[in-house]
Amino acid sequence: MAFGMAPTLAGVAVPWLIWGSLGWLNSGELASACIISTGAYLRLVWMIGEHESEARRRLGRRYLAPGPAIALILSLGLVVTLIAPGLSAVALVEAVGLPRAAGAVRSYESAALAELGGTLNLVGLGLVGVDTGSGPLQLTPDGNARVLDRGGAPTPIQLSWAPRVGGLCIVIDDVVGDACLALDPQSGRLRAGDRDVGRVTWVGLPQMDRPQR
Repeated sequence: MAFGMAPTLAGVAVPWLIWGSLGWLNSGELASACIISTGAYLRLVWMIGEHESEARRRLGRRYLAPGPAIALILSLGLVVTLIAPGLSAVALVEAVGLPRAAGAVRSYESAALAELGGTLNLVGLGLVGVDTGSGPLQLTPDGNARVLDRGGAPTPIQLSWAPRVGGLCIVIDDVVGDACLALDPQSGRLRAGDRDVGRVTWVGLPQMDRPQR
């Protein structure tokens, strides 16, 4: 069983090894990881079949064929090996955030957001005038913050924002005050006090959205 788990464990480890060595992981590399781990598992199954044929030849009538449970385990192992790299990549993105996993940034800094802009996915922050079912918040380098709908198009709701050491502040108005959030440099998660309220989903803006300088 330990020998049979080797391709699956390799499939789990490969996305992290690729990201750790190259600094990014894309769909092509993930597909290659799936193909390699699946090929290794099929090779293992072929070796088991060769061993069974040899045992059948040598033992003759004394040979006892494997039960259906063995075939079921081998089939389930193939399924797990196929999906292991994808699940591992999902865990990677959850741990370090998509921008880091894709190699867009090495860490999340408010200075980079101030220079390049970015997109935040905020949950439960309760911004004034913003529907709880709204889409992400897009920060632009000129200090504006635009609420996007679920399709990614800007809505009429506009706020402003400002970077700060260790995070950023979304400026609501002079009466309500600012929503200042701490930014985790490793995962891109945003916190308001002791509450997780979202994370940075991308750093940078499409070229068409960049302000003219």
